[in-house]
Amino acid sequence: QHIYQHTVRGDLANTAYIRDVTALGAEVRTTDQLVDRMIIYDREIVFLPEQGVEGRPPGAIVVREPTLVAFLCKLYDHLWLQATPFEPDGEEHTDISDDVKWAIVKLMAQGYKDEMVAR
Repeated sequence: QHIYQHTVRGDLANTAYIRDVTALGAEVRTTDQLVDRMIIYDREIVFLPEQGVEGRPPGAIVVREPTLVAFLCKLYDHLWLQATPFEPDGEEHTDISDDVKWAIVKLMAQGYKDEMVAR
């Protein structure tokens, strides 16, 4: 299962990748939420990006602590249920433009900078 932001629907490179992974059996959904990378392995290990740590290059952290892993899995499950299915080659294309507009309005109202909202 993969969750991306709605904006990938209009990106040719991402759409091509999504087409490839869905052909291999992956399920893909998109959301208007800000979603950072999170890789869950067997619901026992979670990989998270290590960002903004002064003096360190970007990397990842490994989470094995059961309570935190369970919390992150529940968060992912919630996002998955709220997200919209996306099949690049599917006959049915869901109109998510209103979701994107509302997400932009919410982020701007919360004081996020234009660069963050544009992502």
